[in-house]
Amino acid sequence: MRVLSDMRVSWLVMKSNTNGRFDRVLRRNRHAPWFWAGLCSAIVGLAACGGGGGNSPPVPPGPPPAPAAPVIQAQPASVSTAAGSPVIFSVVSSNAASFGWQRSQDGAATWDDVAGATDESLTIAAAALLGSGAHYRAVLGNAVGSVISDAAVLTVRPHLRLLAGALGGAGYLDGRGAAARFELVRGAVVDAAGNLLVTDRHMIRRITPAGEVTTLLGMAGEEGRIDGPPTVARLSLPVSLAFDATGDL
Repeated sequence: MRVLSDMRVSWLVMKSNTNGRFDRVLRRNRHAPWFWAGLCSAIVGLAACGGGGGNSPPVPPGPPPAPAAPVIQAQPASVSTAAGSPVIFSVVSSNAASFGWQRSQDGAATWDDVAGATDESLTIAAAALLGSGAHYRAVLGNAVGSVISDAAVLTVRPHLRLLAGALGGAGYLDGRGAAARFELVRGAVVDAAGNLLVTDRHMIRRITPAGEVTTLLGMAGEEGRIDGPPTVARLSLPVSLAFDATGDL
């Protein structure tokens, strides 16, 4: 049998390597069952270890993982903000080599590239009311391919504050902030300096960014159609204002 053959070989090897000591041990314990069970276990252990001699060759490393298209760890998030506030959209990827951003203004039906947007983040310096409802998404690429992120929606709320006048009190008073009064404001336009010009019944009045109100043309309670300097001119319920190409009102 194979086991007996292996045992004889092992016996001879051990006998030659122990200067006869193993032969004496064998003769003394050859009838003991524990001796043969231990001897078989030792031989099986040596066979499982490759015979007990030499070192096993190192296991070669496996092949490197195949390259993959960009993987997105964090998608751009939708933003709701007040008009004039800065906005940042961001995307996170562990293996993207390039970034681009696109914008849709028709409910994600069509998309346009955002010029100069080549980073993980897209910054809008001041959100405008006209931009409310726009969708933004990132395009990520590497040597394998490209992927497109989920779309994020920008919602812009009007940034309202009481610039001049007061609620519940009509009148024709010039002044600053809450000290001023208005009667019937209709048309409005903004000049190059950031002043707001409004029609107020039979007058045209100016409101500065600081809330200072002054009357430019017309007179409170006096309707008419008279040309002349500001103190002489009279108006009759103007409803709209505009500047011409030379900047005249």
